[in-house]
Amino acid sequence: MIPIISYSKGLDGKKKILFICSYSTDNEYSRTNISSFINTFSELQGDYQYATEALNCTSLDDRYRWVDYTRAVMEKHKDASMVVLIGTEALVSYFSQVDPEIRKIPVFATMGQRYCASMEGNEIPILYDKNVEFGLIDILGTAKQFNLQLFYYYDYEVKKDIELIKQFFPKTENIAILSDNSLNGLSHMRQIKSEVKKNFKNLKLKYIDGRKLNTDQAAERFKNLPENTSVMLCCWKYDKNNIVYMDNSKYTFIKANPNMPVFSLTGTGIGYWAIGGYIPQYRPLGMELAKKAYDYLETEDWNGPFISGYSDILKLDMHELKRLDLMDANIPSDVIYVNPDFDWGDYVRLYKWYFILGSGIFILISIGFIYSSLSNIHIRRLKHNLEKKDEQLEQEKNELLKYQKELIVAKDKADELSRLQSAFISNMSHEIRTPLNAIVGFSEVLISTIDPTEEQDEYIGIIQHNSDLLLKLINDILDLSRIEAKKKKLFFEKADIVPHLESVVLSMRPNAKENVNILFTHKEPSITVVTDLVRLQQVVINLIGNAIKFTDNGSITLDVENRPDEEMMLLSVTDTGCGIPADMQDKVFERFNKVNEFAQGTGLGLAICEATVKQFGGKIWIDKSYTSGTRFIFTIPTNHNESSNEE
Repeated sequence: MIPIISYSKGLDGKKKILFICSYSTDNEYSRTNISSFINTFSELQGDYQYATEALNCTSLDDRYRWVDYTRAVMEKHKDASMVVLIGTEALVSYFSQVDPEIRKIPVFATMGQRYCASMEGNEIPILYDKNVEFGLIDILGTAKQFNLQLFYYYDYEVKKDIELIKQFFPKTENIAILSDNSLNGLSHMRQIKSEVKKNFKNLKLKYIDGRKLNTDQAAERFKNLPENTSVMLCCWKYDKNNIVYMDNSKYTFIKANPNMPVFSLTGTGIGYWAIGGYIPQYRPLGMELAKKAYDYLETEDWNGPFISGYSDILKLDMHELKRLDLMDANIPSDVIYVNPDFDWGDYVRLYKWYFILGSGIFILISIGFIYSSLSNIHIRRLKHNLEKKDEQLEQEKNELLKYQKELIVAKDKADELSRLQSAFISNMSHEIRTPLNAIVGFSEVLISTIDPTEEQDEYIGIIQHNSDLLLKLINDILDLSRIEAKKKKLFFEKADIVPHLESVVLSMRPNAKENVNILFTHKEPSITVVTDLVRLQQVVINLIGNAIKFTDNGSITLDVENRPDEEMMLLSVTDTGCGIPADMQDKVFERFNKVNEFAQGTGLGLAICEATVKQFGGKIWIDKSYTSGTRFIFTIPTNHNESSNEE
């Protein structure tokens, strides 16, 4: 029986951190990480004692004492404030303890496996399970029953290793597992077996098992492996005779079968025997563990637990790649080479795709540079042309502003001329109407004072008729000029327009020809609106008078329709006269425009109607769809009120 190796520092009654190692404290990884932990924790002003206990675990045949020895260690260090477990054997031994006080102690665990081989006996309770699939137990399930605050475990990428084998040796039919007589070796073997059974069912498994073979027997089996076999090396430290082998075992296997391709699951043999493999990224953890232990024990910044596997890296031995002529294989870019010995051919083979990609990028950059240069030249030309265009546009803008000012001046002059013209016409009309009124008046006096002959009576009638025509012309000119000069205002009042329009129709009937009937139609007996009755009647009189002149037979109809929803009236004057030619219909509202030059009239009646309707805010037009004469339609808004009279 091998005793526990014990080491303590500063045991003077202070709080204690206990390290439990699977192997001797002389083990490189254990010694380095413990020393780094203690130095870092002390630098952080952690005031703790440190105790180290080494279980000195060896082969699987030694497993019967691990749990009891761990229990003895914990009896010795009941006052431990934290336990740091290093190695798989320490983990499974500690997590097999049943003492509830032990389970309360904060635990950091590292450098161990999460998936361990099950046992048929109960010597390690956490691993006792005869029915577990593939003989593997996830110890994290039981470990969580303890006060586990940190667990960094080895996570082996078996699937990626087998895919690497298939990539380098596509004809591989067999995977031989080379594992020793240790807990780690047995666990590795079962992990490979599990992966092959689940995802590579076309591969056959061969076992070189250190539990059943000594080194010579294992070498003999290694020698006689069939063709198209690749070896997965787990570790080879103990054989069935518990003989310890370190690196010297490699020569035995290499001598037995020097050309057998060997891949490493754990990193063992890479650099002097194995081709390589995806292995955990081993790194010093002492400093990191110390900082996290300080956070947990001395501060309130703890946000654990932290549980994760080591990340993996791909390591390949370049000597082995060259020896087995594998340099032309499609090697992943993230590889780390052991024994690097590059020549230009190796660089080309290994990084040809990078060369191709780099060349392509260089070509693209060159094309881009050329394109950019040409684009810059083109842009400069466009910029120059745009500057020229800007200058031209600025000149044209200045000219347009100049023309705009001239147009404004011309418009003002035209408006002034129009105003002066209207004023002149108005003044002249007044001047003409004064003597004309005297002529008309004295003509009437003359008729009343003498008894004229028939011939004199005819002459007097001609004078009166033409005087009336001349007076109407003057009145029309005055009305139009006042409207255009905005001197004629609207005076709104609320009234029923039906009787007023009936009066207009009655007054116009005597002026119609014998065979012409003047009608007035309206759907409603009463239409009360706010409007200017005088101006409305003037429009109706002008339209009916116009219709009388050109209607020899038939009828003239005034129609009115109130549309309160649209706030307007719709009026129309329809006759059965000669009508207006289509080419003249757009000109009838122009001043002094006459459809029949020989017909009596001034040519101002329709112009006055249009100006008056627009002053109301309405519209007037000819119904072009009516072909039996002429129909004028106009609208008068009714949304005025009596307070809106113009001043």
